[in-house]
Amino acid sequence: MDPNNGEVGNGLLLFFRVSDFDEAWERTQSLVITIGEKPHLNLLAGHNELSVRDLDGYYYVTVCSPYLSKH
Repeated sequence: MDPNNGEVGNGLLLFFRVSDFDEAWERTQSLVITIGEKPHLNLLAGHNELSVRDLDGYYYVTVCSPYLSKH
């Protein structure tokens, strides 16, 4: 594909696991970015996550908590 002729929003989805999810959410809110999904529990993955768009709106970056322990 021609990188100069693509559509915005058809890009990559990146995942990052962080040790302090609450701190990551606080820092995310201070940035000038588009929040795609606020923090929520992803039951299938077993962790909390949030998603933001990159500055060009091309891809999502998803930040994940450590796996939650199962009780």
